[in-house]
Amino acid sequence: MINPDVKGRLLDNLRICTIRDHNDVERIIRFNEVIWGEEENKEYGKIVGNMVRGLITQHPYTSFNDFLFIENGETGEVLSFLCSVPLKWKYGSINLKVSIIECVGTLKPFRRKGFIKALMKKYDEQLKEEGYDLSIVWGIPYFYRQFGYEYALPYREECILRFDQIPDGKCSDVNIRPMTIKDIPYASRLLNLSLEKYFVHTVREECIWLYQEKRRMSTEHPIESFIVESKGAISGYFRLVKDPHPLASKNICILEASDLTYDEALEVLRYAKSLGEARNKIPAIRIFLPTNSPLTEVAKFLGGQFSTPIKYLIKIPDVIRFLTKIKPVLEERIEQSVFRGLTTTLKINLFKLGVKLCFADGILKNIEPYDPLNDDGHVDTAKINPSAFYRLLVGDSSIEEISACYPDVVAYGKIRHLLSVLFPKTISYFPSGY
Repeated sequence: MINPDVKGRLLDNLRICTIRDHNDVERIIRFNEVIWGEEENKEYGKIVGNMVRGLITQHPYTSFNDFLFIENGETGEVLSFLCSVPLKWKYGSINLKVSIIECVGTLKPFRRKGFIKALMKKYDEQLKEEGYDLSIVWGIPYFYRQFGYEYALPYREECILRFDQIPDGKCSDVNIRPMTIKDIPYASRLLNLSLEKYFVHTVREECIWLYQEKRRMSTEHPIESFIVESKGAISGYFRLVKDPHPLASKNICILEASDLTYDEALEVLRYAKSLGEARNKIPAIRIFLPTNSPLTEVAKFLGGQFSTPIKYLIKIPDVIRFLTKIKPVLEERIEQSVFRGLTTTLKINLFKLGVKLCFADGILKNIEPYDPLNDDGHVDTAKINPSAFYRLLVGDSSIEEISACYPDVVAYGKIRHLLSVLFPKTISYFPSGY
């Protein structure tokens, strides 16, 4: 068997490719149908194949360069595959260029031979070449840690509400109907209003709304979208995972919802319950929304139970570049704190990289790298392992929380307080899809 070498380089007749023509498109779709449709998952294989077709041929942001695969140069067989989808996020007032990894897989006879390592190496090169601020992935537990990823930012929070906990009744002022293409501007505005309370969040442009609604698909989830009307006017929307997706095979799953009033939320839950009963589902609704979402708040009030949240794994390709990009946010936090008008140099030792944040009169004048091997261990230096620093940068955890989790996070006195001002814990939300 011909494998990559220890540095992830392919040997002999194997090569990493991006899509070149229509034939490559069809081969990649068939490949994904096979690896995701193994054994009893034939239907799911078709769903993923359909999703990949859409990402390649119709998605507003992707290009052929976003689809990496390893092929046998002699036979043309696709052996391993990885795709990335460009996303747009907000970090406070700052626009972030984000890439999400999807559909990572290898044919059975070629697994555990380093093919994904080779693809990830090529992907890392693309991230830097194309100036991405952040890379994210959700997948096999632990697996992506070997490539420098760390768990941070919510992927899915879940509340389970039994049908018998939903009170009977009907609010005559509230009506629910299927969403149409003409409803997208209203739904988009409602989503944007709902996202205002989250510091890091998705930016879903109208072209993405159109893409998702026309294909009835958000990520690999086939979706059903509905409009909520109150007194004849559009006041909300929500999405369900559509059958026959495996996620929806047993439960009714609410994938997304705008902010709703109490009466509107009750009607959404009653509507989902009625669909579940009609489709002979397990008598419980799975709600994949943040804990502070109004729909979730109502579900909790009715007795809904939370499971442990699932998180994305994230990687910041260039920490200096990321810090430079969020400079206005850091200056604003200084301006609104006890450190207003601060003049100092904050040194952060990330072990493989050192970073100096040079403030003058509250303005972040310079962000400079330095050699951490020459660190003199001064009390004004914070020592933070890179994985923990990712969590700090995106507001997933506070300096106190990462200090409690990681022995190699050391920050004392005024430096610790300054870090808590620059990088406070925030709330984030990323509604379904790309």
